[in-house]
Amino acid sequence: MQQLPAEELQIYDIYDMWHVPFWQRLWFKALLFGLASVVFVVLLYLLYRVIRQRSVRQKTILDRCIERMQQLKARGFHAQESELYYVLFTVIIKDMLYACYKQDVYSYTDQQLVDYIKTVPLSDAQKEHLARLLLAGQWSKFAQKEAISTQLKEDWQQLYDLVLQCKQHVETKES
Repeated sequence: MQQLPAEELQIYDIYDMWHVPFWQRLWFKALLFGLASVVFVVLLYLLYRVIRQRSVRQKTILDRCIERMQQLKARGFHAQESELYYVLFTVIIKDMLYACYKQDVYSYTDQQLVDYIKTVPLSDAQKEHLARLLLAGQWSKFAQKEAISTQLKEDWQQLYDLVLQCKQHVETKES
C-alpha cells in the first residue's frame, strides 16, 4: 500500500462524515427499480388487453339489437311499462336502419323517421308496421296511453323478425 503524504492526510482528517446523495443510495435504486417494474407490468397488461380485444369478434349493431330484443322478451310484457318498451323499440329501429342503410337517423324525430322509412327499400307491409309502431310509441310516450300487453308482444315479434331479416340482408351484402 502506498502511504499518503502528510498534507493529504490532514485534508482527510478534516472530514469525519461523508455525504452521499439520496439518488446514489441503495434504497433509492431499489425503489426506482420497483417502480420501473410496476410500470413495465402495467404496460404489458394493457398491451395484452388491446391484443385480446382486437382478436375477439366485435358485436355488430344488429347483434346488439337482437340481444336487447331478447332481454325485453325475457323481462316480460307489461302494459304499465309500455312507454319504456316503445322508447327501446324506437332506439332499435334507429340502430337497425343505420346498420342496414348507413343513414344517420339517430337525431331524427319519430315523424322524420316515418318519412325516412317511406324511402327505404322495404315491403309496404314492413313500412306500414314500422310507421304504426312509431305512432304507437308516440301515443305511449307523449299521450301516456298504455298499450295492451298482447299488442306489445305482436310489435316485439314483428320488430324482431325485421331485425333478423335486416341482419341476413347485411350479411349477404358483405359476403
